[in-house]
Amino acid sequence: MFRPLTAILLVLSHFIPASVAGRSRKESFPAQEIFSFPPSNPVFIENLLPLPDNRILLSHFGAPGPDTAIYVLNSTTYPASVSIVGWLPNSTSQTGIAALGENHYAITAGIVGTNFEFIKGTGAVYVIELKNGENKAKVVDRVPVPNTINLNGLVAIPPLRGKHSKGKRSHILLSADSRGGRVFRIDLKARTAKVELTDAKLGGDPSNPEAGSIAITGVNGLALRKGQGRFDGWLYFANSAQGIVGRIKVDERGYQVVGKKGKVEVLGWITGRVTLGNFFDDMDVDEQENVYVGWVTERVLKIGKGTGKQTIVLGPEVVNRTVEVRYPTAVKVGLNGKKKEIFVAGGGIGGDGTMLGGQVIRVGI
Repeated sequence: MFRPLTAILLVLSHFIPASVAGRSRKESFPAQEIFSFPPSNPVFIENLLPLPDNRILLSHFGAPGPDTAIYVLNSTTYPASVSIVGWLPNSTSQTGIAALGENHYAITAGIVGTNFEFIKGTGAVYVIELKNGENKAKVVDRVPVPNTINLNGLVAIPPLRGKHSKGKRSHILLSADSRGGRVFRIDLKARTAKVELTDAKLGGDPSNPEAGSIAITGVNGLALRKGQGRFDGWLYFANSAQGIVGRIKVDERGYQVVGKKGKVEVLGWITGRVTLGNFFDDMDVDEQENVYVGWVTERVLKIGKGTGKQTIVLGPEVVNRTVEVRYPTAVKVGLNGKKKEIFVAGGGIGGDGTMLGGQVIRVGI
């Protein structure tokens, strides 16, 4: 999620949401910091994606360029370590990540200009091939998305089911244009990128003077329900400016469903007023339709299916807390459904505004 870091560092140094305490009863969720970049190399982790071989693919924001490193975290070794497995050419920041299948992954990236936005015309979807257990990624395609200054959350629509679907890779992506308050549909085969989803609930809230640039940062994280074996048609999203988590129907080809069935359903709201130090970032959804969202108050919030019950699963309210998340930017549900765990990316900004280095945290849920 694009953010003016200088302004945010100042806000975070003294912001604590007054209404968080007592929001939910204290519960225990075991958490472990798997890895942290050191202050001497304080990489800002923007997003993450668990891989089938138990490694984790990371995206990051604010590199000097002209290319950005492709980082992979090996969490199966002790201590865990990060390797550079390749480079995305002509980019200074990476944002969304999505699995396409058959060892292929999509990453959105571009060159950041002023106000932490992509310079128009530099945003693109990079397709990489990274085989299980290998330490070399190959960029196999780059599809430009020219008509935007922002590409953020990213999901891949599963390939159509049928007798010939086995082994197919996803080629339809949905990418959040946070500053435009819309969602692009990107067809990797046709090499096209067109605005597909628009709704007032995807837009910003420029009337909020306390939110700074977050006021014009609408739809942020995107997610599809995990593990149900078949795409159920719901696209989940978090909106930073409006402080909501919702979902909207799309069809099996990634097109917006029109009419009453296509109306946005709001699942949860943020506590307090949205500010530079109090907003939702990226998120994910588990098989039971519970939502987990990065809440930039040093917390990760669970929104329960149907009830909307909110539970803090990572943060000061958790019993026996041993890990502090530094500026949570993204959450991903683990691939092993039996373990019931999420992985959290922390951008790396400390409570006093110091850039300490991005981190990855595992949380049992």
